[in-house]
Formats: sequence, C-alpha cells, structure tokens
Amino acid sequence: MAVANKDARARTGRDMECSMPTHAADVTSTSMVTGRRGDVFAMLPLASASANAASDAKNLSMALDRLKLARVRGVMIDVWWGVVERAAPRSYAWDGYVELIGMCRARGLEAHCVLSFHACGSSVGDGGCAIPLPPWAAAANGDDYFTDARGGQSREYLSLWSDETRARCRGDRSPSECYGEFAERFAERFADDIRDGVITQVIVGLGPCGELRYPSYCARRRWGFPGAGALQCYDERARAAWAMDAASRGGVPEWGRAPPNDGARYNADPDGRALDVVVLDCGGSGGGERREASESESDDDGGEQSPERKQRRLAMSRSASSASNSLADLRVSSALSISSLLESSRRRDDNEDEDAFFREAYATARGKHFLSWYARELTAHADRVLERVCDAFHRAGVDPEIGIKCPGVHWWVKHPSRAAECAAGYYGADGESAYAEIVRTCAKFNASLTFTCVEMRDIEHDAAHMCSPETLLAQVLRDCATHGVRVHGENALFRLDDDAYSQILRAYGKINTGDDDNGANTNMGALSSFTFLRSCDALFEEENFARFTDFIRRMSA
Repeated sequence: MAVANKDARARTGRDMECSMPTHAADVTSTSMVTGRRGDVFAMLPLASASANAASDAKNLSMALDRLKLARVRGVMIDVWWGVVERAAPRSYAWDGYVELIGMCRARGLEAHCVLSFHACGSSVGDGGCAIPLPPWAAAANGDDYFTDARGGQSREYLSLWSDETRARCRGDRSPSECYGEFAERFAERFADDIRDGVITQVIVGLGPCGELRYPSYCARRRWGFPGAGALQCYDERARAAWAMDAASRGGVPEWGRAPPNDGARYNADPDGRALDVVVLDCGGSGGGERREASESESDDDGGEQSPERKQRRLAMSRSASSASNSLADLRVSSALSISSLLESSRRRDDNEDEDAFFREAYATARGKHFLSWYARELTAHADRVLERVCDAFHRAGVDPEIGIKCPGVHWWVKHPSRAAECAAGYYGADGESAYAEIVRTCAKFNASLTFTCVEMRDIEHDAAHMCSPETLLAQVLRDCATHGVRVHGENALFRLDDDAYSQILRAYGKINTGDDDNGANTNMGALSSFTFLRSCDALFEEENFARFTDFIRRMSA
C-alpha cells in the first residue's frame, strides 16, 4: 500500500497480475490477456461477499449497473481466505462469490479476482471492514507471524519464513500449500467463468494489503506517514535464515548474530529523528479519522504492554535453541558457533544507537549484505507461492491472467538509504533497481505486475519527506519493459479530484503536457489497464460520478 502526504485521502487496495509458468518473458503469449491500454476497472467494496451470499445484493446490483453505465471494463473482487476457508482446513464455502460472479456475468462485466491471503482491518482505508485470517491458520505460539525488533507482531499475513512449515492446525499443510490448494479449489469451482472470459485475471496476494512487501508500515500498529517503518525479521525462523546466509553466502558468521537492532523505527525518519506523523484510522470509508501522533513504538494487536509481547521479548533474550537446531548441519569455520552468535545477539547493548542503521551502517559491507538478503527472501516468497498457484491452475485446466501487486513506497526515495523501501523489502544492490529481481520473477512465470500511486505527483508532497512517486513509476515501467512484463496501474489513494485524474491520464499518455519532469513518457514501457480504488457511496454522488464517467471516456479515447 502506497501512502501519501497528510492532506491526501487514504486508501486501501489490492491488485496484481501474472500467468502460467511458461518461463517466457513475452506476456502477449498468455492464453487470456485482460485489460487493454486505457481500460478502466473498479474495485468493489472489500466485503462484497460472505461465505453464503453476496453482501447487500440490492445495493451491489445498483452499483454494478451504474459502473456498467459508466463503461468500466470490469470490477475487482477480493476473495478472502478468511471468508471462504474460515470454518476449517479444506472446508471451502464459495456460494457468496458464485452469486457475485454471476452478477458480473449477467452485466457483461469482467471480474479480476484477488486471492486475498491477508487479513483486512489493519490498513489505512480498510473502512471498518474486519476479516481476520482463518482462526486455524497460525500456530498458537505466534511463530508464524512477522516480528519486529521489539517483539511486536503483525497478524495481517503469515510470515514468509513459515512458508514451508507444516503444522497440524493447518491440516498438516504449510502456508504455501494452503495457498496453492485454495487456488486449485478456486480454479475448479470457477472453471466455466474463466473459460467464458468472465474471470479474466487472478491476482495472488503475497503480503499485507495483498502486496508483495513486509508489514513494515501498518496503521493499526500506530504507524503514520511518512515514518520510515521497521524491519520485520526477528522471529526465530528469520534469525536462523539470516545466520545461515551470513555464514554460507556472506562468509562472515559474525554478521549473523542478529538482524540489525538499530534500524529505523515506525515513526522516525531514516536518520532516526522522531516525526510528527498523521496516523490514519483503519475505519471510515474514505481514509479514516486523522489524528496527530508523536513518535511512539507501534505494537501488535495485543497492545504496547500486553503479556504476549512481554513473553516474546523475554524469549528474544534467551537462547535460540530452535534456530540452532536448524543450523546443525551447517559447517562454519569460525571460533564462534552460530548458536552462540544467535544467543549473544539477544543481549542488546543499552548504549547502542537505536537508529544508526539507515544513517551509515546500511552502506557498509554487512549492511548491504543484510539488505540484499532481506529483499531476496521476499522475492523467494513470491517465487514459491506463484509456482504453487500457477501449477494449481494448470492442473485445473484453466489459464487466466495471473498477477501480483507491488506497492509504491515513494517516501524517502530521495534519501541515500531509501529506508522506507528497504524496510518494506525493496533494495537494489550496487545501483540495480530495487524492482528488477521482482520483475524477473514475474517474467519467469509469464506474469504481469500492478503498481500503485499512478495518480500521485511529486509536487504534492512535502520536500522534507523526499518523496517521488513519479520516479518510482518510471523505474518500474523501465524494468518491466526490459523484461517483457505487462504493467497495470492503480491509484494509491481514494481520490476524486481533477488533479488525480489528470495525472492518471498523463501516465497513460492521454494528455500531452509538453513537459517530461521525470521521464514519465519516454524510454519506458506502457501501462495497460487501470483499476480505480474503489466503488463506494462517495463515488456515486452526482458530481463525483459525472467526473468519474468523463475520466473513463478520456481513458478510452
């Protein structure tokens, strides 16, 4: 989820794209390609279907009728893991989505379906919608959640370091097996809709908000823009993975003592200075109530001083026996064992500068190796899940366009460290684009990619926050053009103003401004379809809807 300045209206959204594992870069070879350049789709409300029926079917029907009248190509629908498979592992309830897809079919609207493997309710713009993960999805001990340096956990998406960990609570499956099986059951249930061109795209949720990223920023955890966010690699499995990589790939076991304890805090700038941020409430339809918040460390759902958190912080100071066991077969020529490194890492020096990493240490050999590992782990997660999902559709004999979504983490882009991107998992070593490896993964699976913040301009942001959404969009378009990956666009914030619409039109080449501030129209690939976030009561107000309809007309011209 990309986030804008404190005066902008907030958003939530999800979207993505990709296709079958043909290991070919030419995305035009997919058997089903959706969304021509300039086609507009509209996201439906987050909770548009329950396990048994479409939600508020009468008003939803009216909304679909009006969207059809406005000439949208189709709609985007969140298909929630926490709704469909909530009752028990392998118990799937599709009826609500069957009804909703039928409503789209009846109107000649295409459907882009997001396999939403995350929880709803923790992010800006979730609009009071609360859909947790299935209650059986995570182990009771909390080991399956991302954890920050202070023991705070995010329960929005299962940790990627648990991807291949089977557990009885999940029906003796790993999370990645759960995702693949969910995709296969979806493909079987909606095979006719896919073959008939009703469901033309399936978007694979790969992280918070359905985006490929770490939960480094989250409104429920009291994060506010433009906080740099916090690293999320302090659970036992993550620590073990880092120790193994430092010893084997890096050749310096001492680096593996722990991930940096001095990374940026949620509501600090990259240099560690506390910020006055705007924490946008997770409730509310537009983006929630804005409230000023000074720097304070965010926490998981348990609260700042919850017993659960105290227990985790105590555990982080004890021995890392589970991590040590996983490293037993690793031969390291060093006087310090991996076990002792992990043990010593938990005894934090009270005099340590808590915020030094993104001031200087990020540029050291250890810092570069750590950030490369952190980003590589995120890309490996995408690779694992995409392989399972693409194989699932192949087994079911259907071939929709499949996709992923990447967030536009545009704040602190002009800072030398690019700390907010790094904390979210985006890092380019030795001058390489932070998005290049992810784009190569999309190409491997003949996949397309949806990128947010298409409506944003650099000049809309406070210069002190070093934002550049236009630079990010240009970089992603260049990377995707290089590797033959199709790109779709999305607005990051729910906005209905002329400036936002004009910027989108410019990004799609529908307005010739005569200037080229950021190379936005040269030497890059072109955007394909655009998804508007999102259908709601405010959109259908007379003046707003007239402006939206005119925007669609101009996009299709």
